[in-house]
Amino acid sequence: MSATGQRRMRTGDWGVVIAPALLGALVCLPALAGRSLWLDEGATVSIVSQHGAALWRGIAHDGGNMLVYYLALHVIVGLFGDGTVPLRGLSVLADALSAGLVAALALRLFGGRCAALVSGVLCALSVSLVFWGQDARGYALMVTAAAAAFLALVGVVDSDPGTPVPRGALLGYGLATLLSLYIGFDAVLLIPAELLCAWVLRRGLRELIAVLLLVALACLPLVLLALQRGSSQLFWVGPLSLSALGQTLVTVLSAGLPPNFHVTVVTVIATVWAGVLVLVATALALADAWPRLAVRRPRSDHSPAAGALVIVPTAWWLLTALLTVAGSAAGEPFELARISILVIPAVSLLLGWLLTGAGQNLRAATAPARTGHPPGTRLPHTRGVAATLLVILLGLRVAVLLPSYAETPEPWKQVAARVLAARQPGDCVAFYPEDGRMPFAYYVQHTPGGSARAPRAVLPVAAWSARTPHVEEYVVPSPRRLGDWLTGCRRLWLIASHQGSAHGTPTSVHNAAGYRLLEAVLSRAYLAHRASAEGYAAVIHITLYARPAAARRAGSA
Repeated sequence: MSATGQRRMRTGDWGVVIAPALLGALVCLPALAGRSLWLDEGATVSIVSQHGAALWRGIAHDGGNMLVYYLALHVIVGLFGDGTVPLRGLSVLADALSAGLVAALALRLFGGRCAALVSGVLCALSVSLVFWGQDARGYALMVTAAAAAFLALVGVVDSDPGTPVPRGALLGYGLATLLSLYIGFDAVLLIPAELLCAWVLRRGLRELIAVLLLVALACLPLVLLALQRGSSQLFWVGPLSLSALGQTLVTVLSAGLPPNFHVTVVTVIATVWAGVLVLVATALALADAWPRLAVRRPRSDHSPAAGALVIVPTAWWLLTALLTVAGSAAGEPFELARISILVIPAVSLLLGWLLTGAGQNLRAATAPARTGHPPGTRLPHTRGVAATLLVILLGLRVAVLLPSYAETPEPWKQVAARVLAARQPGDCVAFYPEDGRMPFAYYVQHTPGGSARAPRAVLPVAAWSARTPHVEEYVVPSPRRLGDWLTGCRRLWLIASHQGSAHGTPTSVHNAAGYRLLEAVLSRAYLAHRASAEGYAAVIHITLYARPAAARRAGSA
């Protein structure tokens, strides 16, 4: 709403903020402990389990990415242990807060409780956000910080005209932006949309730029860490492709989360349905806001025109999406499907605006001559149509969400259980890359007697009680060194995941070549092998090598 009739939180408003937040937490609870940790979660556990200088080295080795998240989770693990629920609990809380913040944003932007409730519920039922809300990574918390930054931004651009910009809103914006950047570098892509909103709404632009300069100074340590690490950690991100764009579209529309979840007929229907609604909402928002923004007002009047605040979620999702795709097309290693979750709250706001009375711009004002209604009169049938569209959309979101609880895209828990069950005396295990040891070791340590039953680790060489971070360590030892390590290994388990691709980036091709070389060396060292695979999003390849060639040669002699 405009500054002339600002929407302030009242007692009755808290219900429409708290309800989506509770729903956001509730939908993250099923399968929270059941779904296996995946490779990156294994890295999280290894890093946050360190202390002192070792903790800082682990964070620095990751380029400073998720720095604040790692520190917060380090405290949580110290207090509650490293069980799956404590590890993922912070993300559950973040998902709940995001849904509540979206509802609060809708209240401030549109003024209606119905719009707030619908926007918050749509955000809570996003399968994309629920997945990251059940994950021991910082993406859910990054979305929360982004939503908080936009809520503070609205406090700036929708403040009373003729008075200084509220310091509390500016402080909140600066802190939320700083937090989001210290959780994930990708949050920087939201800043152009935030500045565009301030410029279009003619309020607080200079103050926001000043705050962002201070934020930039505070981010210098983060920049130094990132420069030291370089972009090599994103070697697996390929160039822009139709497949990547398709996955991003499905993620933004909360119709699925490929490749983590299988694409089904429901995924396709949900994508089409939500896609049409978002296109309609975006077109109507732009058509509705533009005339209001174009009206000339006195230079002293710096308040946004009534109804023009719908430009905030529109710019949030549209400009951010365009910049991300353009950057990816220019060669930047953007992982589109993950970055795209930053605009899901904006999409939820637009859909809530469209499907409630706050967004019924399907008014006679758009076509007064055709309808015979005076400008500004709501068409009598639009409420029922909007309710029907909303019910279908909610039904599709639930239909997409429910099967996802049974999905385990990268089943390290099952792989560890399988190896422990089949282990024989004299067995050894090697990982390529060495990163795979982290989630495997987690389940070895959480299995009664697992450390005693597990095969001897030879790549990397480490006791199962150790929790050393291994981030993108693709090691192929020389045949002589590998031979020393394999001494006494009657059988060898080679476990590989994210091992590179012959059709990927140059680094990915190099890593794939290293894997083939390691396989060749082991095939010469052993006379027999049996291969299998688990998972589908990132397949875990398991090869069991048996009958050492050296033992056979010794027997022949």
